[in-house]
Amino acid sequence: MQLTVLSCLLTTGCIVICISIVEGIETGDRLLVSEAGQINSVLLGDPAAIDVTLTGLHHPESLDYDAREERVIFTDTQQHVVASKPLNGSEGTRKLTDTEPHSPKGVAFDWISQLVFFSDMKYQVIVMCTPDGRYTKPVDFTSPAHPGALAVDPHRGLIYWATTSYPNRIAQVFYSGKGKRTVARDLKLITGLALDDEQQLLYWSDGELNQILVVNVSGSVPSQPHIVLQSPPSSVHIVGLSLSMSSIYWIDQNSSTIYRSSRDGLDSMPYFNRTQNPYAVSVYNSSRKGGQNACSFKNCSQLCLTEMSKSSCACAYGILDADGVTCKTPDTYLLMVTNHTIRGFVIDQSGLYLQDAIEPIKGLTKPVDVDYDPLTGNIYYSDPVGKALFEVDATTRRVRAVLRNLAHPEGIAVDWSSRVLYYTDYTSNIIGVVSYSGDHFKTIISSGLDQPRDIVLDHKNGMMYWTDWGRVPKIEMADKTGAGRKAIVIGPTLRWPNGITLDVDADKLYWVDAYTDRMEVCNLNGTGRRLLYRFRGPIHPFSVVVYNKTIFFSDWINKAGSLGYISVSGGRSITFQNTTYPPFGNRPGGLVIYDSTQQPAMTQCAVEGVCGDDQLCLQQAQGVECICKYGLFAGTTKDCEVPDQFVLFTDGREVRAMTVSSRSTSLVELFKPLPSEGKVTALEYDAVDGLIYWSDTEDGTIIRSTIEGQSEVVLSNLSNPEGLAVDWISRNIYYTDDDLNVIGVVSLDGQYTVVLINKDLQQPREIAVDPVNGLMYWTDWGIKKIEQATMAGEQRRYLLDSKSVQAPTGLALDRQERKLYWADKALDSIGEYDLTGASTPKTYKAPKVNLHPFHLAQYDGVAYFSDQNLMGVYRWGIRDKVAYRMVRTRLKPLGVAVYDAGRINGSNACSFDKGGCSQLCLPVPGGRKCACMNDDAADCMPGIVESPNPVVAQESSKVTFRCLLKPVDVLGVTYLSVTWLLNGTVVKTVYSADLVNDAAYLAITNVNDSHAGNYMCNVTNRYGSKMSQSALLTVIPRQSLKVQDGFILVSDSGVIRGIDLVSSPASTVDLFDISVMSSVAALDYDVSSQTVFWSQGTNGTMLQSGLSSKAESAIFKPNGVYALAVDWIGRHVFYVESNPTAISLSSMDLSYSLVVIGEDIQQVDTLVVDPLSGLMFWLVLGPSSKIEKATMSGEDRSTVFSTLFRQPVALAFDRVRKRVCVADGYSGVVSELFYWFGCVCYV
Repeated sequence: MQLTVLSCLLTTGCIVICISIVEGIETGDRLLVSEAGQINSVLLGDPAAIDVTLTGLHHPESLDYDAREERVIFTDTQQHVVASKPLNGSEGTRKLTDTEPHSPKGVAFDWISQLVFFSDMKYQVIVMCTPDGRYTKPVDFTSPAHPGALAVDPHRGLIYWATTSYPNRIAQVFYSGKGKRTVARDLKLITGLALDDEQQLLYWSDGELNQILVVNVSGSVPSQPHIVLQSPPSSVHIVGLSLSMSSIYWIDQNSSTIYRSSRDGLDSMPYFNRTQNPYAVSVYNSSRKGGQNACSFKNCSQLCLTEMSKSSCACAYGILDADGVTCKTPDTYLLMVTNHTIRGFVIDQSGLYLQDAIEPIKGLTKPVDVDYDPLTGNIYYSDPVGKALFEVDATTRRVRAVLRNLAHPEGIAVDWSSRVLYYTDYTSNIIGVVSYSGDHFKTIISSGLDQPRDIVLDHKNGMMYWTDWGRVPKIEMADKTGAGRKAIVIGPTLRWPNGITLDVDADKLYWVDAYTDRMEVCNLNGTGRRLLYRFRGPIHPFSVVVYNKTIFFSDWINKAGSLGYISVSGGRSITFQNTTYPPFGNRPGGLVIYDSTQQPAMTQCAVEGVCGDDQLCLQQAQGVECICKYGLFAGTTKDCEVPDQFVLFTDGREVRAMTVSSRSTSLVELFKPLPSEGKVTALEYDAVDGLIYWSDTEDGTIIRSTIEGQSEVVLSNLSNPEGLAVDWISRNIYYTDDDLNVIGVVSLDGQYTVVLINKDLQQPREIAVDPVNGLMYWTDWGIKKIEQATMAGEQRRYLLDSKSVQAPTGLALDRQERKLYWADKALDSIGEYDLTGASTPKTYKAPKVNLHPFHLAQYDGVAYFSDQNLMGVYRWGIRDKVAYRMVRTRLKPLGVAVYDAGRINGSNACSFDKGGCSQLCLPVPGGRKCACMNDDAADCMPGIVESPNPVVAQESSKVTFRCLLKPVDVLGVTYLSVTWLLNGTVVKTVYSADLVNDAAYLAITNVNDSHAGNYMCNVTNRYGSKMSQSALLTVIPRQSLKVQDGFILVSDSGVIRGIDLVSSPASTVDLFDISVMSSVAALDYDVSSQTVFWSQGTNGTMLQSGLSSKAESAIFKPNGVYALAVDWIGRHVFYVESNPTAISLSSMDLSYSLVVIGEDIQQVDTLVVDPLSGLMFWLVLGPSSKIEKATMSGEDRSTVFSTLFRQPVALAFDRVRKRVCVADGYSGVVSELFYWFGCVCYV
């Protein structure tokens, strides 16, 4: 039930204000109360319970609501936003204003026209926006001077606002900005406004006088204010109010209580006190959804503004079209970057009209400079905080990074004719160019720059201009390739040259100086320089652009920023104006005139195929020029190649490369940074395939990638791979894992991998390899050592221990100088170790204070290291000890590697066909070892080189079978067993420790009939087994054999055998055998005495044995005999001693000995004599192998051949045919030398 009551208030001057009140509460009506962090909702009529609490807020202050959408609208003075949130809390907060930081205070909602109004104390404006925040526009009237609380009349299109500076007042204005008038003046502290639009009564609360007042605003002149409620100053503090149909709800902040009073101020009583320090109160009337005003019948494209019975369309962005309803983007406008936004402003004939020409591009990080492409309409901007150049698509407004990982990009200029962007990097001191796609970029100027700032292009003449803030401030010019560079403006009044712009048609160059506060102009060649305008007061001009006769500039003044312009007539400035609204944010940036009517003609660079795939096409005034992308250099006409030297480095998230000279600190980016989803730690480059390898310690993988970014995983299932080293010869990559504590190797394609070392490691970190010499080195900061091993993980030894290193992290090998360098994170030092042993280790402290070397690489006398404290990659001259920072990184830098084509050379045993290995070939000093991970590897399976031979033996004789195995050169593989079988039955097992020169032997003494049969050997290792061919042992009865011509002496392990040459080749018969105690180095036979002479390979002792006794006896022990020959006529034994080296003879009865040749005798391997001709020949081994001869008395010595044979290994006489037979180990050929009476010739 509802009851209409007439309440009359007596005002000053005896004027009676009568209020027609309809009492009653609709279902859903509620009281909204804001406090710190939340807004509470209380159903009217039941103040005992909180119906809804909207949490997750910061500092909600003023309140209003949209009953149609059931949303609460509020200002947040901590977040500096106006926002809304569903009453039921079903979704998050919707920000209505986020263009720039505001200081919003009051808020009011027009539920008919669907407009939100808020006051901005920072910029002293009242702003309207749509409930979705898409369209925002300031109310167009003179500054309202510190506006605070707001109220609106949606039927009449009126805004009421209260000021917040003494003496305060309340005023009104139409939405259009017209009809501004004061409602009440000389007020104190206005803390809240509330309008009864039906009765035309405006209420407000005064927090200083603790009053609630009302004024009738229906007439042409507002009535005098009337006090509705007066509280004692000390008892309450009124901070806000709201109206229901019959009551006033107001806040006492002292007691954190909401009071309810009748409209006449009587019957005040506490209504709700379950709140803490409330800020604002609003009565939510669920029926406030309908109604009509003049905009109800108008279909505006953006905003509709009511003005009593009239309405008009307005544009938040753009200008009204001729139909008066549609908003359109103007053909020409001023494009500008502000704090986190790119905005466009309408330009009119008077200069600048502060109306947004386009919808602001919001949510950017920190744009500084801006330009656009007139062909596509796309906008490009630089962002030094995001360290990148970005593109904004003209249609979708999608923001895309064109080029990332810049240090501090400042100026940007679009070359639409070449479809590239030019930019300056303030920190890296470079000027670069990048294609729109970002795939191709290049540093075109990297020397002589010192804080380059702004850049502008002269498309007509193919030139570029830029400002430089450095120690010698200047403005320079060059063509678009960087050629023809020269400084055109210098001088004492040039201190901080900031923005720069061109008027090409007028042949003028304009710039502003932020230190001298000057705007100057000169001709495009630098002549005719003069002052155009001297700014007065606190002005800090940043960017500048010229349009017709107006020069616009942005200003950083007071950190709030402003935008101004200077009109020029007759070459002189005549008008200056600047403004701080619309809000330009902290330090507004670049400016450019966006002219959509500009339609440039097609250029040569737009034609496909003009330049190569790896080249940038730059449109010059006289044609095009093709330059290689990145740091590549031109090969053939359209091909580009990787330079011979560059530096790889990473900050963990991206892999980058820069060309580098050992004598220069300037860097040129080699390729587009390669992103990683994990954490890149170590880096390497393989020039053969042109691939980059890196370890990922987050994913536990090793990855390889092309410079274009096509990547794949080489090895997974690691834990924390820290170090990498590429063996460019053997095509493997070595790694360390400081979590698994292993050192492993994997083929570059990832197909095969083995662990080399898994013992006595504690956090192995960096690794370096020397594949030419077959050695590897690594750091271990757990056990505080630097160690060395073969590249098969064998012969391990430490080079440095905790006496020299504490936390060795980086490692670099100079293979040419044979030096090893390391970085010590704990000692902040770089060390040097001479691998030749010529000098003791040296340690150098960090070359600059606070430098902390981490990962390390070296090239041409320069060490490159990452520094995680100073966030950069540094170079340090090993010779001059001077350090420079090459590049700053966003994150902590990790791996550093240097590629030098001059160091990637040499060969090893794995060079050709992987050294014969089927899986992994691992170089070791002097050779190689195969390594296998799969059971099907042929070189890791056991093998038999030579099966045992068939034998015919007498009873009671001795027989030895030999099974020659494939050499044990497989890493980690030993032959577990060799089993001998007789007719399929095991008779003996030989283990790996019993092998002699990769051979297994079966000796049978006292042969009898039980030994006859087929013998085979079966060799087994962990990869499989291999069975030899069978060898038949035939036993014949014992008979008396006469030693005769036609046998050969063979020395075998532990035995000298005389093998019958008359028997069939299918079987061999041992005529005799002599057991010996050690290996045999040389042997010969004297027929007349049936005596065998030989020398021991262990100590060089000469021994003899008769065939009848078969027992050895020492003749004498000269100084190591390693070659001997019997003179059966003179009854002498000629022999070669090793210390000192000489050719001597001894009588067979030991009665005398003498030196035949004692001078210049080198390493003699074989000696033969021919007593019939009186000659002796001997073979000299070494780097220069040769064959020499002399008479048996040592006279007429000469070299027979020194170049004919590559690798002579043995000599033998054919005394009948007068031949010397020579075996060449390199060619595998046996040749003959004919000699006769001192003449020797090659047959």
